[in-house]
Amino acid sequence: MKRGATRARRVLSTSPNRSPSRRGAHHLPDIYITLISTYYGESGSDGKHRVFRMPLLHAVPALTSHENEREMASTKARVENIDGTCTCLAARQAARYLTAAYDQALRPANLRSTQFSILYRLARNGPLTIGDLAESMAMDRTTLSANLKPLDRDGLLDMMPTADRRVRKVIITNVGLSRYRMAFPLWQAVQQEFEDGFGQKRAEALRNSLRSVLQSGFSPWSEGETAP
Repeated sequence: MKRGATRARRVLSTSPNRSPSRRGAHHLPDIYITLISTYYGESGSDGKHRVFRMPLLHAVPALTSHENEREMASTKARVENIDGTCTCLAARQAARYLTAAYDQALRPANLRSTQFSILYRLARNGPLTIGDLAESMAMDRTTLSANLKPLDRDGLLDMMPTADRRVRKVIITNVGLSRYRMAFPLWQAVQQEFEDGFGQKRAEALRNSLRSVLQSGFSPWSEGETAP
């Protein structure tokens, strides 16, 4: 027999507080019942189409609200409390908060904060190899490439070949420089707003502390990712 191409699937569920309608399930009053009926179509040698049904019964125990609360309390008791002690979590929370604020401020220039920073690096220090740009951004090459693609697509930067065919340099274009200059006042405004609220001296100390983190001894990226 040749199995047909069509296959239909029907899922019926009953509430844990409702009596299941299927025979043989009445002895399971405190569980969720899911009945899956799968239909297979087959064509025989006589050309007739036959349908076979194969029911599969899955039962998942349901916990009462009291049992759920007790289970959650037991789980919490077994999990170590790292609130306020995880440096990575605190840094990422702050980074997400500031990134969202800067992204919002740069939206009129159609740039995100990471893209603005890339254009700045290239305008200030370019052209740069992809490896050098990744190192200056403290970013792995895969993430950097994902951020470069839309800038390249929009003509804000260009990839230049070098004597070594394995190495390419990234250069900001005139269009990219114009976009950076358009975005700079927007960045300046949100930067000033943050310093006014957080405090100029505290903001400067924060930046110095964060830069020193990059010299804390970790090697988070492989040589293959940061090589030029």
